[in-house]
Amino acid sequence: MHYEAAIDLQKQLAFITALLSGFSITFVIGLLQMEAKDKIRTINICLISGVFSACCLILSTIASMSGAFWMTERPHLYELKSTITNPEVNYAFDWAAISFVLGLIALLISIGFSGRLHSKRIGRLTLAFSLVTIILIFFFWTFLVPVN
Repeated sequence: MHYEAAIDLQKQLAFITALLSGFSITFVIGLLQMEAKDKIRTINICLISGVFSACCLILSTIASMSGAFWMTERPHLYELKSTITNPEVNYAFDWAAISFVLGLIALLISIGFSGRLHSKRIGRLTLAFSLVTIILIFFFWTFLVPVN
């Protein structure tokens, strides 16, 4: 990966994960304030997956920003037009990508189960939409993203 593209990708990933982690934290706070005593199991599933999602997305933000900081401290790589082969940056990028996908899947699980708080019918629809989205994420991750 070239230097310019790597910095831009790290910055965009950091922005997206920070935005999604904020959404996930807001979602968890909303669930904590809810007082549905009859659906405590569904609320627990949503809370656990929401908190896991927020933690993974915050980890992804930190990892992608550390990779971006590492690259911006080395402007000579830009002048050489070289590719990034340092293991530190590759580990930061790998951690950011893996925790992003885990956080996104956990967020989709909590959104999928949150529909059951309204009714069984809405719960089935939101869970079906979430499962289709997770399947598509795995499809794109395995077949369209080249892994070295």
